[in-house]
Amino acid sequence: MTEKSEKKCYVYYQMILDLDTIDQSLLPRLIKWLKGRDKVLKIREIHDESLDKVTHVVNRAFLDAPDPYERVMPDDFKELGEEYVIFIASMYGKDVGVLVILLNKMPHLGKKAATISLIAVIPERKFQGISTSMAIHAYKWLRSHDIRYVKCLVGKDNEPAYRFMTRLGFKKYGEKEFTIDE
Repeated sequence: MTEKSEKKCYVYYQMILDLDTIDQSLLPRLIKWLKGRDKVLKIREIHDESLDKVTHVVNRAFLDAPDPYERVMPDDFKELGEEYVIFIASMYGKDVGVLVILLNKMPHLGKKAATISLIAVIPERKFQGISTSMAIHAYKWLRSHDIRYVKCLVGKDNEPAYRFMTRLGFKKYGEKEFTIDE
């Protein structure tokens, strides 16, 4: 008897942020909203030697995610190639968040671009400004590297993530469907 696998369709919003036209009051407003969390929250760029820390945070963060998820290992990040940057956030010395940026080019626009491929915060530290702090750090890093366009995908069923990305200045420009065998 052969089992028939079911397919499930996931819909994602395609979103973009143009760092050249972003509301200039946005970053100061976000920084003010964070109210000094930078005293206990440290964000650093990490490299291959710390990928085990990244996978620990990511695997904990996605335990309750609405999106399809499969446990990640350090080698999964190495498969991204050299064109990525990973930031990890620590609070009181404990790693609590990860933001991964893939670097790419948009030659038809004549500008460098990037994709936020992952923002993850461990469950007990969600809604404490960690994602916002990592986003501000990423904005500054992207601007310092002359990157002007940032894209991301947000699950249509992930309303908190959609609101968060919209608050960061991202605009929806389309939808993309993924079908996964379950």
